[in-house]
Amino acid sequence: MDSESAIRVAADILEEQFGPVVARVGHVLLQRGPLRFQEILFYVQETQQEAVEFPALRNAMLVMLQHSLVSYQSPDESYLQVYKAESDEILARLRFPQYLEYVAAAKGEEAAEMLLLTLKYGRISKARLLKEAEAEMPPPELEKLLQQLVKERILRPDFDPRAEEARKRRRLEDSQDSKAETTEVVYRYDRVNLNLCICKNLLCRIVEEQVDELAAQVMMTMLTSVGPDSNERVMANWVSIESIHERHLGLFPNSGRERDPHRLREKLRSKLDLLVNKVEFLRHRRQATPLNEFTRLADLAARPARDGHEELRSEWIVDWAKAGDCLRSLTMSQLIRDRFGQVGLRIFNLLQEGDPPQKLEENHIFNICMIPLQEGREILQSMVKHSVLNLQQVARNSDGAVANSLWLYYVDMRRVWASTEELVLDALLNLRTRFRSENARIMPLESRAQSLTAKERLLLKEGRRVEDAGPFGKSHERDVDHANEASKKALREVLEVCKKHVAACAWTWASKHVHGCMMQQMIDVASARGVAPRLVLLHTAPFGGREVDLWYKDLSHFDRLEFVAATKDGLIVYDASQIEESGESDDGALLASVCDEGVRVYDANKRYKVVQELEKVAPDVQGRAGGVRALYFSPLKNFLVTYEKWDPQYPENVHVWALQGKRAGERIRSCTLNHYTSGALPVMLINWTPDESHCLELVPGVGVVVHDGDLETPTEQEDDERVIPEPNIANFLIAPAPQRDACWVAVYVPQASMVARVSLYHLSKPSKLVMELNLPKKVKDCQMLWNFEGSALLANAMSDVDETGNSYFGSTYLYWLKPEDRKKAEVCGADKGLVQDLAWSPTSNEFMVIVGMLPAAVNLYNGTTGKLEKSLGNSKRNTLKWNPFGRFAAVAGFGTLPGDLDFYDRSKDETVASLRAALTVDCSWFADGRHFMAATVAPRMNEGNQITVYKYTGDPVLKMEPWNSVLWWAPCY
Repeated sequence: MDSESAIRVAADILEEQFGPVVARVGHVLLQRGPLRFQEILFYVQETQQEAVEFPALRNAMLVMLQHSLVSYQSPDESYLQVYKAESDEILARLRFPQYLEYVAAAKGEEAAEMLLLTLKYGRISKARLLKEAEAEMPPPELEKLLQQLVKERILRPDFDPRAEEARKRRRLEDSQDSKAETTEVVYRYDRVNLNLCICKNLLCRIVEEQVDELAAQVMMTMLTSVGPDSNERVMANWVSIESIHERHLGLFPNSGRERDPHRLREKLRSKLDLLVNKVEFLRHRRQATPLNEFTRLADLAARPARDGHEELRSEWIVDWAKAGDCLRSLTMSQLIRDRFGQVGLRIFNLLQEGDPPQKLEENHIFNICMIPLQEGREILQSMVKHSVLNLQQVARNSDGAVANSLWLYYVDMRRVWASTEELVLDALLNLRTRFRSENARIMPLESRAQSLTAKERLLLKEGRRVEDAGPFGKSHERDVDHANEASKKALREVLEVCKKHVAACAWTWASKHVHGCMMQQMIDVASARGVAPRLVLLHTAPFGGREVDLWYKDLSHFDRLEFVAATKDGLIVYDASQIEESGESDDGALLASVCDEGVRVYDANKRYKVVQELEKVAPDVQGRAGGVRALYFSPLKNFLVTYEKWDPQYPENVHVWALQGKRAGERIRSCTLNHYTSGALPVMLINWTPDESHCLELVPGVGVVVHDGDLETPTEQEDDERVIPEPNIANFLIAPAPQRDACWVAVYVPQASMVARVSLYHLSKPSKLVMELNLPKKVKDCQMLWNFEGSALLANAMSDVDETGNSYFGSTYLYWLKPEDRKKAEVCGADKGLVQDLAWSPTSNEFMVIVGMLPAAVNLYNGTTGKLEKSLGNSKRNTLKWNPFGRFAAVAGFGTLPGDLDFYDRSKDETVASLRAALTVDCSWFADGRHFMAATVAPRMNEGNQITVYKYTGDPVLKMEPWNSVLWWAPCY
């Protein structure tokens, strides 16, 4: 029996695609099980307010039979059938877009068009399929494609036994026609095989992430031996290296070009052996098999011949049961991580260890997982509340009192899967209901959006935001109205907060999810406080596939506190300058955002007007979405560097664009950052000195090439005088200010034949090494930071191995270097523990370090000598942020810590305020140096996203909770 949530989702799918009568029939069959036709008619009329006539019910049953949503059988010799709803077929309709995407990528657009027609009609004849398929290929090739789809079980012929019997009777009774009728073949999609193909793709993606691309290709080759049998059970066969080699060449013909086949076979064998050790769902055996002459000669060059008639041959098989367990385990891990964070996943994995899974007391869990007591208890209670963990009481003595009992936490996977399935289905239903509600409200106005009155525009904006609605049923409309009222109440509460602190706000929201009345209320607040409401619509900018309205408050000055938030709904710019009087802000003149077409550059001094639109260079290739994934400005904003997703067909993915002068909008240089897909940049290949007199480009195998800042005449790589000769370089960092008329450059070279090192060069003579620091063995990465005047460098070397045995998280080595005097010193070694965070003062030659296991030591060092100057004590902190003027420092414990935050006043050497900013993911000072912003953003936190602004005294001055999910944010300075 299906769960109630599954029944509601299935009924919702049927109503959306086939109408209310089909939905009620499906709902009755799913709730009550197999029924005869008269029983279906009775129960449908019982639950329906309006009477359902026999023809309507008959047509509904015919539609469901046509699409295989209902099966039937005769329990006895009578002609009365019993009908049963197929819930798997109904829910599979949610995966139709995935089926089409897979077929289009694997077989081409013509094959996807055939599948689309089959999904549309449920069952379709061969003649109609070939006629309606809009393909440019001739009919013989189209029929050949159809045969290929049938052979690979994308489509399958479907024969109705009763229809076949009727055709036979007609042929026997028709004595006038001597010619036998030909049976028309009818096709339908193969749900089992298409689901299997999607699972195979997921497995290959897992192997590619865990091993490499060639291993994923080998796994794809192995998965060709896995397929459904006649009973729709997934079966796998043992395959030999010869068969794997042949199938691999068939799937990847380019892998066999200009290669020795024996060498390729051995490479495949080594990858198979690696996969056997890496993944649990690939098995290996050695089978005694007689070798024929051809196989023996073909294998002779790869392996020495053995004496005897038989030889042990290696064979491999995919254990599909374990492969399914792997996919389910990864899915559950992702769901646990999204709902309870990394700490919750760590607890879940710990309790799953062992067979049977272990039961542990909370203190034992916290000690092993290294979680603070308060945070751990909150997560444990939440996981128990959502049926992820279970509790078992163990009495310490015979009285069985609760106070004297021990409580053990454990995982019951059957309950976990049941509760998770309910959660996913409810979320799915809410999303579907919300989408329809939004469309129903705004569709009449959207059709004439360009000719609306002011009142209608307000109604349109108000209708573009609807909170999650409740389950399917008669109370649907009431639940939607209740959600709207709750949303408006929450907005009014935010408005009350704004009345206390804001004279006039620049409020921005995505047009698809905005109560338009909120904008009018903000203008009313400004008027009530005696401020002219100069809030105007500036620009409508697409972001993430949606149109976003950018609003701007017309100020007579630019001492503003602006910040930008990138949400799923759009790119949003806020101005919080009227919170109170504030100091001058640094330059925040330009804002660049990524869109589907490329990059848009906005000018903040011109009311965020679009001043440049730069198209992406590489197109999407074979369904792989490309586009710009990262960008940054040059120091003087004369250039913009964009990083696109790397693709082997378009290897140059780093581009420099001119923003000023005659070359504005032109691409002036390109280079390659191999295998970059998205996220944080592993290295900035191109960067400028602060005055943009020089541009430095990292060239693998050569070093750092020094160009002129305008890049009009790039330096040749053969010019030894203008190249920093470090061919194995991994990263470099330019000092923020010149010393002796030029800047220092720090270069990190990872460990290879020699230990890793940090080398320092001066741009007056780029080819001459000034000083060098050899790092300890087994260092994997190094973080480099210059002080504000560019005279001293901090190098924080990180290793995955802690030879002292004090930490599971590796070790760090912090060094101080002063190239002018050739001085260097170790600040913190591995014996002092991990460096949690470090930061230079932006105005003084001193730096602050948080080091050691929690509670960690917070120390202040002299930047001139590298020696300890002052200890601020020990606390549970892991984050440091100096304000722009170097007076205040925010010392916080974010991430897995509760969120305690201290504001330290360097001028008085005392903590001026302490507070708790729980669940903070990212934080930063405003440009005035007196306000601090803490944000909860995705993907770390997908729920409860918020932005809070604090004064340096610890007082919260603004809290905003408007988003479903904030993807990114940053102050505009």
